[in-house]
Amino acid sequence: MCGLLAVYVSPNAPPLSRKAIDAARDLMAQRGPDAAATLEIPAQNGATHLMAHRKLSIQDLSSRAEQPMTSASGRCTIVYNGEVYNTAALRRDLGEHGVVCRTSSDTELILEGYELFGAKIVEKLNGMFAFSIWDRKDQSAFFARDRVGIKPLYIAKTETGIACASDLRPLRALGYGKDMDQEAQALYLMLGYVPTPRTIWRRIEKLPAGTMLHWSADGTVRRETYWSAPEDTDYEEGGEDLSQLIDGVVEEQLRSDVPLGLFLSGGLASSVIAASIAALGPAVSKNVSALTVAYSGNSPNDEAPVARRTADHLGSEITVLPLNTVSGSSYRRATETLDEPLAYNAVVSQAAISELAAQAGITVVLSGDGGDEVFGGYRW
Repeated sequence: MCGLLAVYVSPNAPPLSRKAIDAARDLMAQRGPDAAATLEIPAQNGATHLMAHRKLSIQDLSSRAEQPMTSASGRCTIVYNGEVYNTAALRRDLGEHGVVCRTSSDTELILEGYELFGAKIVEKLNGMFAFSIWDRKDQSAFFARDRVGIKPLYIAKTETGIACASDLRPLRALGYGKDMDQEAQALYLMLGYVPTPRTIWRRIEKLPAGTMLHWSADGTVRRETYWSAPEDTDYEEGGEDLSQLIDGVVEEQLRSDVPLGLFLSGGLASSVIAASIAALGPAVSKNVSALTVAYSGNSPNDEAPVARRTADHLGSEITVLPLNTVSGSSYRRATETLDEPLAYNAVVSQAAISELAAQAGITVVLSGDGGDEVFGGYRW
């Protein structure tokens, strides 16, 4: 998880303060604790674009992979949050077109891919991503978000330009979204969250999943949907096909240059992921730490015994993280991570569990979140 921020200004727009950009960028420090940088890009008529980034290192831990990253030709610069899994195929594809990569990062693959294929690069990406690219040749900005919207991207458009960020806070710190959106408030009270493309703040919107946006220095804005869920999905898909699909996805998402773990609960979703990891063999599974949380004194909600039995059955090591109480500070830290109201109290325990995982030295964690929703697991 990284944090990106970019502000692109129209000609003759008021100058931006580098100090203000850096301060706004650092509001996302928890997203990217490993590195921070800001790049000033001269624009037309004396204006200056600013691109900033907070990095969490996952693939290629070297300084060469830090952002904002500029392409080998110097034409394009990117700020990016996410992870791409089909990196080997992308690297071969770029190599066949004469591209020699300078890093082993997925960031460079998106950047050089955009310079080579243009907006069509998003169709080649298998992963979760949100990014913005500035094209010096065309004097244009490009924004894209992954197919199902795993990674957030907020957009603020004004008469003087356009800005984007991974969080709402940096944009508000720079003066965007000053007023609360009353219709968004009403939607939150009805639904328990603020649906896309709205946010709780006026004049800031969420870029929808599977969408890309083009902005030119003359103020032209063009939005395109590059992917949407097929309407003819076959829900009678055979178990063997589904099993192969899950195994393939799990194997792809184990690519990491930092310690990796699995949140193993008593549920089916995380147990299926654990089984897929175990099926890859000891050489792979030994590098994945299974983590479960024990709620001592609350046996009806304590899934640790089931998780232990699953791990024993699969021959996997498991670490039990005790979570006996959730303090008031845990509530504060959890709610402070939210950019807008969300009526889902599990964020508190999830934040506390994530802190325990970090204390155990785990940087990246797989989990079964979303499995119940896809397979209809909740009665309510």
